[in-house]
This record gives sequence, C-alpha cells and structure tokens, in this order.
Amino acid sequence: MSRHIVLLAAALALAAPALARAQSASAADSTEQARERKEEARQRERERQQELRDQERERQQEARDQERERQQELRERERERAEERAEREREKVQAQRERERETASALDTTVAFDARGSINISCPGGDVKVTGTDRNQLVVHARTERGPIRFTSNGTTARLEPANGRGCNDAVFELSVPAE
Repeated sequence: MSRHIVLLAAALALAAPALARAQSASAADSTEQARERKEEARQRERERQQELRDQERERQQEARDQERERQQELRERERERAEERAEREREKVQAQRERERETASALDTTVAFDARGSINISCPGGDVKVTGTDRNQLVVHARTERGPIRFTSNGTTARLEPANGRGCNDAVFELSVPAE
C-alpha cells in the first residue's frame, strides 16, 4: 500500500504544477479575454465616434447645400426682378417713343402722279414749298412737331394735312409736282 501512496503522491506532485499551470493559463486566458473585450469596446467606441463625425459632416454638407440652393434662389429672384425692371424700362422707352411719334412726325414719300392732277394742302400757319419737276411723280417731304401727318393719293388727286385736324403752324411741307 505504501507503494500506492507513493505513486499517488508522485501523481499528485506531477499533477499539481499542471493544475497550477492550467489555473495560471485560465487566469491568463481571462486576462487576455478581458483585454480583447476592452479592445473590442474601444474599437466599437471609435467606430461610433467615426459614425457621429460622419453624420455631423453629412449634416454640415446638407446645410451648405441648402444654403447654396437658397442663395441660388435669391440670385434667380433678383435676376427675375432685374428682368422685370428692364422690361418695364423698355416699355417706358417704347411709350415715350410712341408719344414722340405722335407729337413729332415726318413723311417722305414719292408716288406716281398725273401732271393734270390736283393737290389739296391743308396747313394753316405752316410753311409750304411747291416746286415743279419734269417727271410724272409727286415727291412729298413733310415735317411737324405736333402730330402725325395724313397723305392720300390716287394718282390724279392728292391730299396732305395734319392727321388729327389740328393746326400745323410748326409744319414744313415741301412738294415736287409734275409740270405740264
């Protein structure tokens, strides 16, 4: 029996360092696992922080994009207002030109006309100059500052007068008529 005890004691002596090593390995494994868990937690925290930074960058980019769009809309509205102002100005200029045309008129025309025809000129107070020509045509140069001029001709009869029936003391009518 003593032999068995000795063998048992020897087996225990051999097993104790292995058990201690196993416990030590187990403690080392636990430490390693704890370290790995801490590293994984740090990695997850870094990823979370990176995700938060990425989200913040996206929010900032969206804000910049929205500001750019707002600025573009403002520029477009200002351009439209400028175009509207320019259109109103063009309309004013056109209206002014129309008023000027109504108040100051000129007529320069040449028509075929019979030498035996008649001409009626109505221009009270204005200057009228009539000259003869050897052609069968009527040449009219008329100017006034106070409105349009009406001229009609059918080849044998012609009429020259202010269009609105008013006086034409500022008018200058020059005609070249066929001489017989």
